[in-house]
Amino acid sequence: MSVNHASPAVRALRNQAVREGWPAAESAERMRAAFQVSRLRGYRFVCGWSLKETIERLLAELRAMGQDTERLTYTDLARWENGHCKPTPVHLDGLCRVYRARPDKLFPEVFGDYGQAANGSPVSSWSPDMTAVVPGDASGTFTLPQGDDGLIGEQAKGGGDENPSVSPEMILRGFTPVSGVLATPIINAIVCVRRRMDTTLETVTVSETTVTHWEEVAQRYAVAYQTAQPLRLLLDAVADVERVHQALEGRQLLDQRRRLTYVTAQLSGLVGALLIDLGDYQEAREWYRTALIAAEETGDRALRSWVLVGQAYVPLYADDPASAFELAEAATTMAGSTRCAASALGPATQARALARLGHIQESRRALDKARFAFDKLPADECSNTLYGYTKRQLEFHSGAALTYIGAMDEAEVSQTAAASMYAPNEYLDPALMGFDRSIGLARLNELEEACHNATTTLTRLDEGRRTGILFTRARELYALIPESHRNQRAVRDFHEALTLTLA
Repeated sequence: MSVNHASPAVRALRNQAVREGWPAAESAERMRAAFQVSRLRGYRFVCGWSLKETIERLLAELRAMGQDTERLTYTDLARWENGHCKPTPVHLDGLCRVYRARPDKLFPEVFGDYGQAANGSPVSSWSPDMTAVVPGDASGTFTLPQGDDGLIGEQAKGGGDENPSVSPEMILRGFTPVSGVLATPIINAIVCVRRRMDTTLETVTVSETTVTHWEEVAQRYAVAYQTAQPLRLLLDAVADVERVHQALEGRQLLDQRRRLTYVTAQLSGLVGALLIDLGDYQEAREWYRTALIAAEETGDRALRSWVLVGQAYVPLYADDPASAFELAEAATTMAGSTRCAASALGPATQARALARLGHIQESRRALDKARFAFDKLPADECSNTLYGYTKRQLEFHSGAALTYIGAMDEAEVSQTAAASMYAPNEYLDPALMGFDRSIGLARLNELEEACHNATTTLTRLDEGRRTGILFTRARELYALIPESHRNQRAVRDFHEALTLTLA
């Protein structure tokens, strides 16, 4: 039977393992028996990884161990899986770390028990705290080994039981992202946290905890949003939402609960934004709903309008500008006379939606309104990239709207101004601006320059930052290119770059 990690039968068995919470060793053994593969390949099938992705993870582990990785390729992994040769002790250490498993679990035919080969000689020096277990379903608890500390949030702590039952937070902390792709078990954990938070927000009225730490955590996420890998940031943020959820389940003074609920709205809105960046618009919409529940409980008009305008970005990037306009208009109305981020971001988002709908004059009027409101914002509202609205974001959004109404000279002025205000390590908005410029050039039939610019934008991004929102813009550009022009060298180079980054 010829199967790979993505074969329907393999996916079906993997999904069953996730639903029923099988330990990883049992799952790998069932893969081995069902598809007549080695136990090592069975572990890879359980994880749902390709040879290429697995070897990238292995190389990352070996580099972290200070080992030479120059001559290691995915062909070596295939040979180990096929039994044509066996890994060195160093490579075995790396495999144990990648799969969070003991040597005798990966190679039962070679090692009599953990730490000792069948001939009695010592093997891998790595000593895992616990054996990996496949996560359970989205409504219950999960089991998975703990990984490295998160980027921002609390350090996950745990015991030494063989297969302990742990929270979704530990699932998210334990996952090491290699690319910007959302794996099914991770999506399950994210959904689980959101559902539990929804239940608490809708049923608990009073709780107790000290919230200063979480207010500081929320602000640190705002600093990291433009620079960190979105998938790693997402996992940390959802794990911290779970910690806040635990705090909300206890009893608090009323003011403390209000502050903690405010943080919940901020973090849930952050998760929604990151899910948009990663291309999961449906789950992003649900997280913004969670954020809105929390924001409404605080009674804070500025916070509620911030969540609403963030929610407008779901349909904006999902090619539904009419719905984006309605949500942005609702956010602007909610902000009212309050001098807050949404009072300027709302009209700017309306301008972008109207531009996509082809309403040129209405889009310009909305941009004028956004600039007028921005000039009246207090300093703290126009200095925060995530929870506020900055000058560079205003210029970025203005450039995007002007691009779609065909005002390319004005758009370039705004884009140039915006680009000068981003630091070299801030990638997301500059990359989106790059695609905006390419789309504008393509609309002017400057296809060669459009494709050169887009190719440069794509190739400058490392793998962890090539996310769904950017591929959406890249595909939008490619769709603008007439079939008769797709054999041009620049177009072919762009298509090749797009295909390679998606592979």
